[in-house]
Amino acid sequence: MASTEKYLKPEVIRQVSRLDLRAKFIVQGFLAGSSEFALVPTRPALEASGITLPAAEPDDAFLRLRPDVHGTDGFFAALMERGA
Repeated sequence: MASTEKYLKPEVIRQVSRLDLRAKFIVQGFLAGSSEFALVPTRPALEASGITLPAAEPDDAFLRLRPDVHGTDGFFAALMERGA
């Protein structure tokens, strides 16, 4: 992610992966090394768009979909915003 940072527009970007834990560490590492980006809590962002999901995790910082809770494949997403 860090190698592509210079090509990103100053808008919202997403890191998506089916590997929840690995993706979480990738996102956290990227944010630790970049002062331009901030994590946007996914649940409020989804709810603002009219999308509600049952909570699988108490942490709203990342979106995690699980087969046993959501009836989907396992899925992880992080929403980040580039500062102006």
